[in-house]
Amino acid sequence: MQICKNEITYLGFELDKSGYSPSAENVRKDSKFPIPKNVKEVQSYLDLYQQAIVYQDGQEEEAVARVATRQTTITAWFELNKNYQDSHNYLYKDIPHYYTFNKSAMKWQKRQRGGE
Repeated sequence: MQICKNEITYLGFELDKSGYSPSAENVRKDSKFPIPKNVKEVQSYLDLYQQAIVYQDGQEEEAVARVATRQTTITAWFELNKNYQDSHNYLYKDIPHYYTFNKSAMKWQKRQRGGE
């Protein structure tokens, strides 16, 4: 805990009397990410950050548990890598070239055509 400071860092944000902003370390990490070239790459990048938690008072634990079990493109990629050895050859950003994301099943499926 930081006491008697004008600024603190908490959950990746720097908080001071004027408000909050992303920590310098997080900005540096983000700037090293390759610039997305298409919508799929933007969605993949945002999946890393956007996990909205909607809840009613008194139901916070249930809401967090719901989000923790929600499948996204990145969590589905983790499952793909756990279950299929050949997917280990591709970076996350390259997966849409070789797999399509089935939204109803919430999982990556190997493309029938395409890829390299």
